Amino acid sequence: MVFVLTAVALHAQLPEYVNYQAVIRNSSGSIRANEVVNIKLSIIQGAPLGTEFFSETHETLTNEFGLVTLYLGSINKTEFRAIDWSNYPFFLKVEVDGITMGTSPILSVPYSF
Repeated sequence: MVFVLTAVALHAQLPEYVNYQAVIRNSSGSIRANEVVNIKLSIIQGAPLGTEFFSETHETLTNEFGLVTLYLGSINKTEFRAIDWSNYPFFLKVEVDGITMGTSPILSVPYSF
């Protein structure tokens, strides 16, 4: 009887960017189609009102549905890659044209091979 043992090393890999999408609306709830908006995405550590230690401001154009697609980490690449994600919890604060839209926890997403 022959036993073959194979060891496979799997290394966790963090993405270079985090995809972020949103539909932008005005205060009346109407879609802001084909408009330039400034979106500031900030990572906060510890609690929703904790210390902001990373942020990027993206100037982008909404599409005909008010949709924007951003890549968090695409502007301040070095700072983003230096984040120690083991020091959780983390929160994402979103501001559109200087108005805070809210702060949400950043959660992990399971995946398969």
